Amino acid sequence: MSNQTDHTIVRLRVPPELKKQIEEAAEYNNRSQSAEMVARLEKSFDTSIDSDLVKDIKITMLQNQLSESMKMMDILHGYFNSMLHGKQDEYMETVFSKYPTLKEIYESNDDLSKKTD
Repeated sequence: MSNQTDHTIVRLRVPPELKKQIEEAAEYNNRSQSAEMVARLEKSFDTSIDSDLVKDIKITMLQNQLSESMKMMDILHGYFNSMLHGKQDEYMETVFSKYPTLKEIYESNDDLSKKTD
């Protein structure tokens, strides 16, 4: 048991439903209600622990980035292959029909390079 001098007493009013949840959680976790509340408060201030939702969002974002990177690698591979046969314009038209936003990016970059020439 902890020493009384290393803790401060805090009086806290909580709704009856929350009190019941604390009691049940304390019993389930084999600790006092006070220890249960302290553990939960400490956890809420620990910024190094990401919630499952945040982890899921990060995983989804990484999966999307990986998917986009793989798509770009595929496009570049096809483009370089088409260059070997002198058919890069045909290939790019195929790519642009599949990914219209790429055409906009490509054209805006092309416009920028013409302005700097």
